[in-house]
Amino acid sequence: MLCRYRGNIFLRKTIQRFGTYIYNKTGIRISNDTSGTGREHNALFIHYNGSNPNYPVLGENEYYELIVSTESAHLHAITVTGVNRGLATFVQLLQISQFDDITIPAVEIIDKPRFPWRGLLLDISRHWMPVSVVERTLNAMEFAKLNVLHLHLTDDQGFRIESKKYPLLHQKGSDGQFFTQEQIRHLIEYANERRIRIIPEFDIPAHTTSWFVGYPHLASSPNIKYEIERHWGVMKPTMDPTQETTYKFLDDLIEEMASLFPDKYFHIGGDEVEGSEWTDSTSIQNFKQQMHLRDNHDLQTYFTRRVQTILIKHHKTIIGWDEILAAYLSHNATNSKSQFSPDSVIQSWRGRRSLIAAARYGYQAILSNQSYLDLMQPAGFYYSVNPTQSTKWRLNNQQRSKILGGEICLWSEYISSDTVDSRIWPRAVALAERYWSSEHVTNVNCMYDRLKIINRQLSFTGIEHLSKYMSKLKKFAGDEFLIHLKTLADVCEALGRDDRYRTGKYTSLVSMVEFVDALQPESETVYDLERLITYKTNETVREILKTTFQKWSTNYMELKELFLRKNKNESVVQIKLLSKNLSQVGNIGIQVLNYLNDRATINDDELFEFKETLDEVEIEVPEIRLAAVRPVHKLLSELNM
Repeated sequence: MLCRYRGNIFLRKTIQRFGTYIYNKTGIRISNDTSGTGREHNALFIHYNGSNPNYPVLGENEYYELIVSTESAHLHAITVTGVNRGLATFVQLLQISQFDDITIPAVEIIDKPRFPWRGLLLDISRHWMPVSVVERTLNAMEFAKLNVLHLHLTDDQGFRIESKKYPLLHQKGSDGQFFTQEQIRHLIEYANERRIRIIPEFDIPAHTTSWFVGYPHLASSPNIKYEIERHWGVMKPTMDPTQETTYKFLDDLIEEMASLFPDKYFHIGGDEVEGSEWTDSTSIQNFKQQMHLRDNHDLQTYFTRRVQTILIKHHKTIIGWDEILAAYLSHNATNSKSQFSPDSVIQSWRGRRSLIAAARYGYQAILSNQSYLDLMQPAGFYYSVNPTQSTKWRLNNQQRSKILGGEICLWSEYISSDTVDSRIWPRAVALAERYWSSEHVTNVNCMYDRLKIINRQLSFTGIEHLSKYMSKLKKFAGDEFLIHLKTLADVCEALGRDDRYRTGKYTSLVSMVEFVDALQPESETVYDLERLITYKTNETVREILKTTFQKWSTNYMELKELFLRKNKNESVVQIKLLSKNLSQVGNIGIQVLNYLNDRATINDDELFEFKETLDEVEIEVPEIRLAAVRPVHKLLSELNM
């Protein structure tokens, strides 16, 4: 395949990168050429005459046109970002037939995003994520047309970036796991090539235990010997907002970090201020009285306003979690001294109400509520998220324009660098499509059809959620039992953060290497079976279901020797119960199919027994859902219809 274009070095790198994706997908190498007549066959012509771009900014033009005929393809864009988005579509459209023919449909696509802010938050503080993880995440984001990477760099469990002005922050607050400033510069350039903005988050005034290990004078209780927090939750340690030394420190640090990160926006966190240290401190209570601050909301607003002044000084615009808006509104919405600048961004995570409030008060806003991937909801759930949906709250057009888009969040309490790919992808693509496409594109089944294809294509960008799946399972089963363990794993799903928290066994020092960590958040096998049941009267479909249920019913016997050999391994004990339950589910499925084939009616007692058994085994094993229950439940519910 020939790619012809006239452009700059930046564009050449973009084309070479997508050429690599095409080669990984099809085996075809792309020849680059800046000459040509425009009449060559089997060529992709890129029409762009722009100069080398600056760093991407909010609201830049991402429009492109892609026209594919029987002879050639033409991509038109007025920015290199538009070229980038068009090339992502071009690669996705390439198809390989069962006869290994490579085709692309004849199409005319005129495309641009619905929202200018389409982000992904990656929490690298609670569990450390090295440069390689961020790089391949950026690769996949480019493929999915996401354009903001929000790096959660600091929290109670770690300060993950080098500070030359205050080196004890990373030296004492990170367990030696942090990005050097040189690595940050590399990642910013890496993201820039993919036309993705990187926004840093330094979460203050709470979530700051790791800061106080090296600099305890910043804390509201400065006489405590602080250590890096190993547990999860909302912690008491909070910055002292009454001391000028706090603001001098933040001024110096923000100046240093502002020079590293070119983006206009700078995230200050502002969430989950527990407040007891402020309430219990005599000096802080005295300060509140002197400043006529009624409560801790007022005090946080005072702190946020001071930090915003520092950000403006260093040519940055504030973005924070919705608590900073709540604290401000609690203070006094008419108090101009506490008002944020109109280009401030409120990140709504606790509910849509704060998103609407921000827009109504004239601030920009993005939605993260219902977009937490670590809660392990299915892609269909996330696909229902619509940032501008407002059935309860009516916004005028000017207010709606303040809603910039959304941001997917991945908090890493129960996620490691080894599991992160499967926790983001492919479900993040469902949200990426909601942020890019028209709000009228809502068919969930069609989304899943596309998602299955994109899921395989993500591997071409370096994402390892599929390539490492079998090796993770092999740790528990070896080669001998691997195929049978895969049968089980394929129909199990990892439960989310709340379910894992309830076990009480995890800290930041616990490795994520159990069976649950090898599982996908959503079973593609189960979804396909649920779709098949719609056509249950078809003989071929019934035969597929029968074969599947029979395989499930024998799973325990196939793995019995494994259970005998590793009967003291905690994960294998879980696997044993899951396997036993899967065999039960398979047997119920076979019986239900027999009723269908005989056109018989099941009696109420047996129906109740089947349903009760399915409900019991679905979540009997902590942290894991036996998703195989769902298609059998669905088949059972349709039995007497």
